Amino acid sequence: MGKKIVNSFKDILSRVGENWIEAMKYYNYPR
Repeated sequence: MGKKIVNSFKDILSRVGENWIEAMKYYNYPR
């Protein structure tokens, strides 16, 4: 049961991480 929670948490973290990296690319992009 605990592993299921950890796996879903990792899945959410990986998605958030990808979105965060994309956001950083846009914010740091020279205008």
